Order: sequence, then C-alpha cells, then structure tokens
Amino acid sequence: MSDWMSSTEFWLYDTDYEETFCLTAVEMLAHGVWPIVPNRPAALAEVLGNCDEESHQDELVEQAKKFSWDNIMKDWMDVLTMKPVVYVITINDNHKEIREKFTEEERLIIP
Repeated sequence: MSDWMSSTEFWLYDTDYEETFCLTAVEMLAHGVWPIVPNRPAALAEVLGNCDEESHQDELVEQAKKFSWDNIMKDWMDVLTMKPVVYVITINDNHKEIREKFTEEERLIIP
C-alpha cells in the first residue's frame, strides 16, 4: 500500500461525511500526494489544513508531521501536565481558611 501511495500524484476524496479524523488523509499527505477534496467537513479541514493541489509537496509532508505520534504525545502531555486552574468563590467568612489551602499560583479568584 505504501508503494502505491508513493507512486500516486493526486487523491480525490469527494465526501460530505463528518470525519472525526482521517488517517488516509494524513497518510496521503505524508507521501506527498496532493489532496483534491472539494468539501472539507468536520476534521478533514484540520487534517488537510491549507493543503490542496496547488501546494508544494514539502508543505504536504509538513502538514502530515503535525499528526505524528511524537507530536500527538507532546500535545497530550501538555494537557495532562497543565496546572489546574482553580476558581474559588466564597460567600461566608472562611476566606482565610480557604486561601491557605491553595498556593498563590492556584488562587485566581478568592474574594
């Protein structure tokens, strides 16, 4: 399959299906195959970016690299290791006790 993709110049994908992702689109881009996708519903717009039949092959490959496992893992690690944003709103007189439970960085809104 990889040999076939490498020897292909254009990929016609006329769909109105609401893709949640499109691995085939990433594979085609990675092989430098120009996408001809008139409609770009749902995730196809993100996966293909600005790539079309006018794009240089290097642009296609770079777009595909955005979806490499290394980049996906980095994105997830960024999300999973984010410091939580804490919003605390109180309406009683226990402000001092609540403030002491959070560090200065964690305190965003404490009346």
